[in-house]
This record gives sequence, C-alpha cells and structure tokens, in this order.
Amino acid sequence: RTGGGAYTKNVVAHEFTFDSVMSEKANQADIFRESGGDYLVENVLKGFNATVFAYGQTGSGKTFTMDGLQYCVHETKKGKRTKVSHSVKMGDVKDQGFVFRCIDRLFNRVEEMRVRANEGNSMDNTDRIYTIKCSFLQIYNENVHDLLAPVAKRRKGEVTKGMRIRWKKREGFFVENLFKNECDSAQSCKNFFVAGVSNRTVASHSLNAHSSRSH
Repeated sequence: RTGGGAYTKNVVAHEFTFDSVMSEKANQADIFRESGGDYLVENVLKGFNATVFAYGQTGSGKTFTMDGLQYCVHETKKGKRTKVSHSVKMGDVKDQGFVFRCIDRLFNRVEEMRVRANEGNSMDNTDRIYTIKCSFLQIYNENVHDLLAPVAKRRKGEVTKGMRIRWKKREGFFVENLFKNECDSAQSCKNFFVAGVSNRTVASHSLNAHSSRSH
C-alpha cells in the first residue's frame, strides 16, 4: 500500500503486433481491402476454405462491418400490449459489408475467368465450371439452425430443435440436411443472405437490444 491507502502493483509492458490498424474514419471498402477480402476470394476459387471472424465488444460494430444492413424495430400498440417486430433491408452500396463485397468479388472473378476462357486467353481454369450455392446457418444456445429452411418447416418446428452435425471421410464435418440454394447472380445470393438474417434468432440484453448473440 502507498501512504494514501491505495494498492499498487508492478506494471508489465506488453507489445502486440497487428497486420493493420484502421482508424474510426475507415469505410467499408477500406475494411475489405485491408482485411484481405480479395485474397480470401481468390483462395476460395482455388479450392480452399475461407473464414472471416469478427470479434469485439458488444455494440462496437461487428454486425455492420460484416453485412452493413439496416435493422429496423417496429412497435405496434394494441390496447395495453405492445408488439415488437423486426425488419432488415439493404442500404446504400457504399455501406455494404464484408459478406456482400465477397459475394460481388466472387461473381465478378468467375465471370472474368469465363470470358477469358471463351476468348482463349486463359492459361488455366479453362476446363472448370463454377456452381455457386448459398447456405446460411446459425449456432445459437449450442444448437445449429438452418436460416434458409422453408417457412413450412420452421412453422412445424422441424428446425427449432437444432440440426445434427455429421462427419464423413471425404466431406469432413457438415450439417445434415442443410439447405443449399444455387445462385445465378450476386443479387440472388445477397437476397438469400437477407432472408436468412430475417430468420435469425435475436436475443436482446442490456448492452445491445438488437444483438444476435450467435454465430
């Protein structure tokens, strides 16, 4: 203790190294570029898996960084009761988040390779046909839920109990009976994403009433 009664302890200095540190003035395009979005898409086209993990304090902007969507809360009063509903929609192009920019980049690169192959200017990928499919799942309270399952299945409660995770030698780990929707354009893929977000389970808490608290 010091003379004033406060506790003191030794302070150890730590050094951390980061690939990039962006200011609060960084926009969505800056985040995508500095985080290696183009690099991730290129590796996906080569057959590798890619993962983007957003981590941070609640309310720090993780969801906006990843999707850039506009989340709206609607309150309807009926007598003494107040019904709360949520809706989501795409905002300005400049606000589109990491996921949407990856989708755009993926479809643009596939089209570029297709054109080069047709013109005979491609050194590789000439014998490849790309099919892009979209699936969207949520891990919530240790259960896996298919966010693109048909409405009829959700109403019957067929997907509320959580889905099974399986493993096969050739496929590795996968979610059994997860819906995969073929996408013929970037916009159709984005539409599936927005639909999945609308079906996501939202649990509010004291720090952020609209946090998904899921993965």
